[in-house]
Amino acid sequence: MKYEFAILGGTGHIGSALTEILLKEERSVLVIAHSDREKQKWTKLGAGFAVADVADSESLKKAFSQAERLFILNPPADPSTDAEQQELENIKSTGNALKGLNPEKIVMASTYGARDQTGIFDLGTLYQLEQLLKEQGSPLAIIRSAYYMSNFDMPAQMAIESGKLTTLLPSDFALPMVAPADIASYAAELLQNDDTGTFYLQAEKEYSANDAAEFLSDLTQTNITTNEIPESDWPAYMQENGFSTQSTESFIGMTKLTINEKFEAESPRIAPTPLSDYLREMIETLEEKENK
Repeated sequence: MKYEFAILGGTGHIGSALTEILLKEERSVLVIAHSDREKQKWTKLGAGFAVADVADSESLKKAFSQAERLFILNPPADPSTDAEQQELENIKSTGNALKGLNPEKIVMASTYGARDQTGIFDLGTLYQLEQLLKEQGSPLAIIRSAYYMSNFDMPAQMAIESGKLTTLLPSDFALPMVAPADIASYAAELLQNDDTGTFYLQAEKEYSANDAAEFLSDLTQTNITTNEIPESDWPAYMQENGFSTQSTESFIGMTKLTINEKFEAESPRIAPTPLSDYLREMIETLEEKENK
């Protein structure tokens, strides 16, 4: 059986939402994941399921070859290792997996600010993946998305308990953001049409950590304030939270670039989900899990 679509990272934030959208539209989907932990869940919903480590180009090629169109993202590497180097190795593996294959179309998840530079974490590695896929030659649509609202997931959960929303970015620094589900919705659209090129996606408004703290305060009926980590304390804070020395340096490089060269797209597609709604849904999901 040849699936219409294969979703790399199909059990993550974006991949799972994308798979659900396509299944609801009665399309045939192959979920590609690094373990079989969620295999039963997805096969019950009607999806195919393939286990393939992104570092294993042979297993990845086998999965890719089962579908006509591909959604590709670069799964985040473990920050306790040299995450940037590991992601570059995974990108090389993805390129090897695609050799000899001619998918009808590839849709890739990238990021605002991607550029040809090292020491800037995802901003550099995702640029390298963009270039690799362009060289591969299949029709390609790249979604460069704004700052993921899901970056607030863990800080928001901790803030609900402590009353403090921790941030490395200046508390009042507003930047474009987008909900992963909105990325998935746009990816589903691009997988099913013939549009190619680079597309930018963000919510209508920009948001800061202060905005997030205000939304959380309203949603929880508590007083939540921001806890801005001074730049001088970034290395210690990150290493206390499990980052290796190499990952710390790379993440700090990305953070400084984000602050100093805030990227603004000229004509972005406007995603529908505001940050307040994203945080509300996140809290509702947490409450449902607690009540089970």
